[in-house]
Amino acid sequence: MNDLKFTTAGDYMNDANDIVAKLEKQCWSHRVNGTLVDGQLHFDTKKFAELIARECIKINTVETIALDLPEYNLGMLEGYRRARDNISIHFGVEK
Repeated sequence: MNDLKFTTAGDYMNDANDIVAKLEKQCWSHRVNGTLVDGQLHFDTKKFAELIARECIKINTVETIALDLPEYNLGMLEGYRRARDNISIHFGVEK
């Protein structure tokens, strides 16, 4: 009957935990700085940090045509663009 879904802080934390788990799986390797080592898995903290920065950039990328937005939303769109660019510059992540 009622299809409304309310989002809680717990929902956001569950989503965030899922994203972190997905990123974390990509950071385990038998290599350290590109060199194969001792057969044990090692966690690449630099890769993890880069993946997190890329996620931040991704959520600040708005795929829309500015001309279709009401005038007051243009400022929001510019804010997203600036946030994305600032994160990219600050963390040295190439687009």
